[in-house]
Amino acid sequence: MLKKTDHGLKEEVLNSYFISGNAKALVAIANRKKDPSLKKEAVQKLSLMGSKEGNDYLMELLEK
Repeated sequence: MLKKTDHGLKEEVLNSYFISGNAKALVAIANRKKDPSLKKEAVQKLSLMGSKEGNDYLMELLEK
C-alpha cells in the first residue's frame, strides 16, 4: 500500500508543476523517471503547456 501512496504523491507533484507552469521541473522528472506511467504523464502535461522548454524536450523525444 505504501507504493500506491508514493505513486499517488508523485502524480500530485506532477499536477502541481503543471498547474504552476513549471515546465523545467516536468522535463527534469521526465528525464529521470524510470516509472513509465509517470514519465508518460509528465510528457502529456508538457505537450499541453506550450512552453519552450517543454517543446524542446518533446522534439528531443521525437528525434530519438
